[in-house]
Amino acid sequence: MTTPKARRDAVLRAMRDHDISQRRAYLLIGVDPKTGRREWPPDNPEIRKAMQEIAALRRRFGYRRIGLLLERRDMLMNPKKLYRL
Repeated sequence: MTTPKARRDAVLRAMRDHDISQRRAYLLIGVDPKTGRREWPPDNPEIRKAMQEIAALRRRFGYRRIGLLLERRDMLMNPKKLYRL
């Protein structure tokens, strides 16, 4: 299975190399147009590293308790984002 970034790159390469429209390139590659238009949120390596440090010290802590400890370090985030990371 290819990643969305790889599919987006394939569409952009087809548009550049063959001088075709964006709509036609998505149709030819077989990718949904929303794949290329969506901007992916940036990853947070500093938060991930802090979570891993806490999890290494406190192996039994779940993501909610780790989130509370991150809040004490002034790393606030949405609960869905905390779960995703």
